[in-house]
This record gives sequence, C-alpha cells and structure tokens, in this order.
Amino acid sequence: MNKDRSITCTTFTVILMIIILYTGSGLALAQTSPPLNTNVNFTISYSIPVEVGKENKIGVGQCVDFVKASREDLKQLGESVAFKNPKNMIDLLKNNGFAVDAIPRVGAALIMPNSANGVGHVALVTGVERKETGEYVLTIVDSNARGEAVYNDETKEIVKGGTIRERQITYNNGTTQEQEGKFTGTQTGVQFVQEKVTVFEDKKNQAAKYVINVFKEKVGRTPSDNELNTYAAFMLSGDKQSEAKLQNNIQSAMKTNTATSPPQANLNSQGLLAKLKDMTSDVWNMTFGIPIAQAPTISLGIKESSENACVAPTQTTKAVDENPPFTSQGNYWGHMSCMLTKSGTLEDVYSTLGPTYFAASGTRVPSYNSSRVMTVNGISSPPQITALETSTGAVTVGIPVSIDMHELGNNSYMSWGYWLQNSAMQAGGTNYYVNNRGFYLRGDPTTNAQMNDLIAHNVSGTYSGTANGTYWTNTGGANMAGSFSANVNFASRSLNNINMSISGGGHSASISGATATASGSSSTFIGNANGQWKIDGATLGSSSTKDLRGVVLGPTGKAVGGGFGMGQSPATTGLVIGIFQGTR
Repeated sequence: MNKDRSITCTTFTVILMIIILYTGSGLALAQTSPPLNTNVNFTISYSIPVEVGKENKIGVGQCVDFVKASREDLKQLGESVAFKNPKNMIDLLKNNGFAVDAIPRVGAALIMPNSANGVGHVALVTGVERKETGEYVLTIVDSNARGEAVYNDETKEIVKGGTIRERQITYNNGTTQEQEGKFTGTQTGVQFVQEKVTVFEDKKNQAAKYVINVFKEKVGRTPSDNELNTYAAFMLSGDKQSEAKLQNNIQSAMKTNTATSPPQANLNSQGLLAKLKDMTSDVWNMTFGIPIAQAPTISLGIKESSENACVAPTQTTKAVDENPPFTSQGNYWGHMSCMLTKSGTLEDVYSTLGPTYFAASGTRVPSYNSSRVMTVNGISSPPQITALETSTGAVTVGIPVSIDMHELGNNSYMSWGYWLQNSAMQAGGTNYYVNNRGFYLRGDPTTNAQMNDLIAHNVSGTYSGTANGTYWTNTGGANMAGSFSANVNFASRSLNNINMSISGGGHSASISGATATASGSSSTFIGNANGQWKIDGATLGSSSTKDLRGVVLGPTGKAVGGGFGMGQSPATTGLVIGIFQGTR
C-alpha cells in the first residue's frame, strides 16, 4: 500500500542537512541545538520575617506563627484557620485547598507530626540537595525548636519568643534526621505543605514539560518515565544543582547516541525512509514550534514502496487538511474525571485539578471531597485503573482493572471522550464501580512563550464547540450532550460569557454568563463559580459545587478545552460532570 508523505520545502532542506551530518560525521541532531532556559519559578515563594538567631515575637512566638508569617499564601488564611498545633495543620491545610505530600521543596512547610510528644513541629525549607543515594539534605529555618517560648495567657503577651534557627537535616522516605543529633532528632511521618493544589499541579506540569523539551532539543528524543519523574522532581525541589544534573544526564545520553557507528546512507532503504519521516516531525516542531500537520504543504512525491529502487519524485500541490486529527505520541496533557459508585450509591467524585501530564506510570486523579486518589493509566494497552483510595480503605481486590475508552471527537489540537470500568473493585468487602461515564480530554497546551506572544498581540476571539456530561444515577447515569461557547481575551487573561447547555436521558445542565481567569503566562484557567448554573432547570445555590477548569491549546491558542462538575453540596444525587471544548 502506498502512502503520500507531504512535507514543507523548508523542512525538507533542514532534514537533508541533518542527514548529511548524521551519515557523514555521526553527530547527533541535539548537538547543534541552542541552550534551553526557563523563567519558570518552580519553588514556593517565601520571605523570612525574623532574622536567624533572633527572638520570634510573632503571634505567641511558636513554630507555627513563624512559618505562617513566612508564606503569603498561609498568611492570607488569616485567623479564620486556627492552627492549634503543627500536627493539625495537615488536615486544616488540605481542607483549605493546599497540597500536602512527601515531596521536599524550597519554600515548603515541613511538618513533623510526631515531634514534641505528639504536638508536632513545623519548619520552613530554604534549601534542598538530593544525593546520588536518593537521600536529601534539607536546609530548614524554624522557631522554638527547643521549646523555650513562653506566652502569658492572662496578659496576652510573649514573655519569651522562640529562637529562630537555621540548620541542615537529612530526609529520606518520610523520615528526617538531625545531622548532629540535636533538636528534633529522628522523625517519621514527615509531610510537606506545598502551594494550593491548582498552583502546585500547574508547576508540576510545567516542570515535566520543561524536562521533555530539554530532552527533545538536546538529545532528539523524549525522556523515559523514570528520567521524566526524576528530573521534574529536581526542577520542582529547588535543588541548586537540578539544572546541572539534568544537563549531565543529557550529555551522557548524547554520548550513548554517538557511541555506535552511524548507519550508512541508503536512499533505497525502508529503514532510512522511516527515520526520515520520524525526523521530519521532530525537526518541524523544534524549528517552528507547531505540529507539522498544521504546516502548509507541498508534496515531494515520497512514497513507501515494497520496491527497492529510487522513485523519481513528482512535484505536485496538495490541499491543506483544515482539520487533521490530533494524534498522541504517548506523551500528552489533559483532563480526567469520574463519579465512583459504591454499592448503588454515589461514593465520590475524582477529577484532575488542572491539565495533567499523562504518562505510562499513570495519572493521579484526586477526589473532590477528600484526600483520596485514583490512579488511571489511560495510555496503556489496555487502559487501566491501577490504584484507588476509598472511604473504606484502599482497593485490594479486582485491581488493576481495565477500562473502556471511547472517543467522542477530535480536531488538530485535542481529542476527547468518555470511559467506563469493566468489572467491580473491592475494598473492605464493598463493591466499587465507575458505571457512570467518566470523561477525558487530551491535547497539547499552549506554551508559556506562545501565551506571552498572544498576550502581547492582544489576541481575542469567540470559541465555540461541544460539551458532554453525565447526570449520576445508580443505573449507569443519564448521558447528555450539547454546546459550549466563550469569549477569550488573552490580554486580560480571561474567559467571559461562558455558556454551556447539555441535555439527554430526561435531564439537563447549563452554565450561562460565567467567567474564568488564567494566571500570568500560564495556559491554565479556572472558573470563578459565577453566572447561573442549573441542573434540571433549578439554579444551584452559593454552597453548591460549581467547578470549571481547563486549558488553552495549540501553538496559536486556537482551542480551549477542559472539565466541569456541578451539583448540590454535599452531593448524594443530582450531580453532573463532563467536558467541553471549543475553537475560534
């Protein structure tokens, strides 16, 4: 079977130059790539309010007062969130939308919940260094590590404030150890307070993107899952050597690529023709920053053939495909959500909180209402749920479980659809299902640099497309479909007049006049829970769930897509989740 491969003349010229280098001198493509730098601040912003060695006179002079005053996002919580002790900070901050996990980062609040006879201790992380063994050396600053603070409850005055100290401790797999055996000693169950979940997820995605781009430009390939996770964690941690470690890995990869003799040029070789096609896409993306499918094309008459002879090219013109389908290369970004059914009742809603990197290791999909997580591998074959935390504990029976993914549509920038679980999972003897449709949307988000260009040129437009959703029922849900539209203004980083209307199975849901906001040059946007939200014609009140979030897609921001969830809170019925997409 013959298959035309149309490429631009510019791209073909670049490819010929690369083939000459590749076959003549054995030089890797990546060696001629310019250095790639990032302006993204992956760490957490903080400002130490009291000098090291001084007395802490903030609040009651304790460790909690010092750390809270060091981070603006924690200060903004005000007195409405009362941290009685460091240990109760974990649940309080989770409930207020903060990410809490075991990832050490500069600016994170390090909580030792079992310190000080179970009251706990908290410190601010100001330095991170990861050793080759996987152990971390953390620089921390804290108050009152020796318990010297004294507060007079009657006069409401600090008699003596805790001393501000700076020192280094080691951290490995949830355990910290003072290097000199002082102060806090050995502590287990250690947790780190990151930013708000949406901000943290965005930074994780940007760190992963950065690593992928470095590998593509320097090595000419995408990183393995292990490389991606390792070096994205480096970038997030604030390790001062993170960039150097990433570059060292790249140098090693380049040496590996050039260690063997380059293949001899053979224009009759099917293998070389396949390599040429693979290189075409990579070179176009690196040179122009957009998928080759979007380029104006001139056919060069190159064809796959079973004949081992050169075919003289016939130069003809070919019409541009105005809407080529989005095709995943195994690494993509997107949204995933579902409603979990527990023995015929609605158990919980799981949804990614922003555009999330989908990798072979699985995608973490957190719960709306708790700290529980579902892990879904949507790009394996077959796709699977590989882990699930429920109200009765972690699922131990029937996992991993395969899922069926069904595409509802696609365009040049993304594809979208729904998924269902094939068989039951069990935790504590209870059956769990995803028997109502879960949803996914995946594509290529607009980069920060591309967003800055759209902002600088004051680009705006009306986006219109489709929306799909499911109204939860214990018999498999009512499936709905309809329309979506929004006005996007890149200069003001805003989506206005967001309208969505879907119906089906005797139910309906709609959003009208809502808005959403993006932050800085990020392509991620989050709804402001305004406008009118309705289910079956009834307007949702202020305490109801009104969640909408998504991302701008494509190199020129031609598309938007994302997910939504809406319903009474707490939701036991009358809950709708779904996806939307639109182009201008």
